[in-house]
Amino acid sequence: MPHRSKLAVRFIVAPILCCLVYFVIIAMAVETSYTFWGPEYRQHDGFIYLTEGLIGIVVLSVWLFIKKKAVLPGPEFSVGQQEDWVLAVVAALAMLGISTLYFILVTKLHTRFIQQSLHDYETMMEIPVQSKAETAMGFIATCILIPILEEFIFRGCALAGMLEVGHPVISIVVSGLFFGAMHGQVIQIGYAAIAGIILGLVYYLSNNIIMPIVAHMIFNFIGSGIEMIWHLPDQASYILSIIEFASIAVFLGLAAIMWLRRKERFPEEKEEIGNINNMLPGRHT
Repeated sequence: MPHRSKLAVRFIVAPILCCLVYFVIIAMAVETSYTFWGPEYRQHDGFIYLTEGLIGIVVLSVWLFIKKKAVLPGPEFSVGQQEDWVLAVVAALAMLGISTLYFILVTKLHTRFIQQSLHDYETMMEIPVQSKAETAMGFIATCILIPILEEFIFRGCALAGMLEVGHPVISIVVSGLFFGAMHGQVIQIGYAAIAGIILGLVYYLSNNIIMPIVAHMIFNFIGSGIEMIWHLPDQASYILSIIEFASIAVFLGLAAIMWLRRKERFPEEKEEIGNINNMLPGRHT
């Protein structure tokens, strides 16, 4: 396949297909909820999210099985090194800090469109009064299953494919933009895209899909999960905000160091890139 065609497939077709797969999984979860609960299915968000996560895990299992049997390239799995775990934790806190700054900026934009979008977002993110079972299902899905599903789709599949043929910076940014666009809601698109770029950077620097999954889990737990099960006191919330803002600078510094050391950590990738170049006419590095 010509290099330009391969770029189009990896940077346009594959990410769109990933989004479609994710939307199909969501549609299946909603349909399942409607089958169980009828017209009142929207009152069972926890059940919907848990079903979405479980369906996603099944789809991922089938995908990984096929890739293994067909000996196709896939995301790397490993326990990771200590610096990778530190990167994942700091990245999660930095994403929360950046999200807070994002909302501070957005709320200062007094246009009718932005204000209406903010209102719609706040309405969408309201945590309804639910049974303990529904809350537990929503918590498990939000903090565990959904991060696994989204990271395998958007980092383990979409970004991994882009990195095989494209520049790392372009690949990380484009995959992050697709991740943001997938969320649909105007306000959510912005911070989700930023989070997607950071998670993509974590994946690239660690060369390990486990690390962005961990970062995503922590991000969702602190950002949404805590409020599902416990109201965080104002003083604790204030201290956490300071830690999140400080983590932005720490993350940038750590990411810069790990970027410079990446070739040293993963020297085998030089040979892999060379082999890809031989397979792609017209590509030279």
